Amino acid sequence: MNEEAASSEAQALPDSVPSPEPTPATAGAGLPPWLPLAALAVVPALIVGILVYALAGGDSGSGGSGNAAGIVDGIVGLKSNSNQRVESYKGRLHPDFPADFDLYGGSKAVVSFAVVSAEGTSMISFLTTSASIDDVYEYFQKTLDEDPWQLEFGQLNDEGAVVQFSRPDNADVSGAVVLYYSELDDVTSIRIHYEDVSAALTPGTGASNFQVGQSRPLPPGFPSDIPVYEADAGTIVLDTGFQRGQGGQAFAVTFLTKDSQDDVIKFYTDEFGGRGWTTTDTSPGGTSFAVSVDFADKAQTVSGSVSADSFEDDSAYTKVELVVQVTSGRRGN
Repeated sequence: MNEEAASSEAQALPDSVPSPEPTPATAGAGLPPWLPLAALAVVPALIVGILVYALAGGDSGSGGSGNAAGIVDGIVGLKSNSNQRVESYKGRLHPDFPADFDLYGGSKAVVSFAVVSAEGTSMISFLTTSASIDDVYEYFQKTLDEDPWQLEFGQLNDEGAVVQFSRPDNADVSGAVVLYYSELDDVTSIRIHYEDVSAALTPGTGASNFQVGQSRPLPPGFPSDIPVYEADAGTIVLDTGFQRGQGGQAFAVTFLTKDSQDDVIKFYTDEFGGRGWTTTDTSPGGTSFAVSVDFADKAQTVSGSVSADSFEDDSAYTKVELVVQVTSGRRGN
């Protein structure tokens, strides 16, 4: 099975899957914000087979290609940045996986990954075994209800099983084990979610994957009299977009510059003010460090806003968001 086939089958999966009904006292308790209890549902086995197949291709934790972390990023919307670190390990558990967590005898680690952030560390490990789901479920029911663990919830049905656990001597630790049959390789797949909110990353100390890329072109029809700040002196256009309608067009451009927020806003205020356009300071104030200004031409055929803030992935840059609305009555671009 190649990666294209895996991708095709993944796209054919249903949009929703049944989820277990936890007791009110334990619903979502202690789980990471990006992993609600619904995500721990007993899902179709094909999903796990595709994940295991795809994730097994890389190992960012041992200096490998990092394909696992990249695919994790694509599947669950995660990425490493200055405030978050994503690690993956092919064929083994995370080095910090708790030694006192009993794994099912004979089970084999396929791949594991961890997300380390200011909210704590979330580890997800994929293992397989030739044993039946019933046997593995019974095993985790027993071992996760013995010191130091406490069983919080369990469900077993024709589609698979799930158990949720906590650690009474450590309120920072919680997790779940999800079991289902993998049709791709005829094994029982074990997915272990382990969360430790005390193992947090100090903001700004994580590894950043940000690299300056090629600046993107402006969207078609972007007004020629709306300048992009210092476009010929190192500005990097990250994102662009446009929308057309009966009332006119709207454009959005996000770019980076190494100049300060104040320099950017002053440039636009002076540029538009010199034309006799209206400019209004709309900086949010309070705890926000962003600065922004709204603008409009004399005829009210062009209006928009400019907002500048520090770039979270690399503090050396200022991130600028430029939004422009053009009415259908305006001539030229």
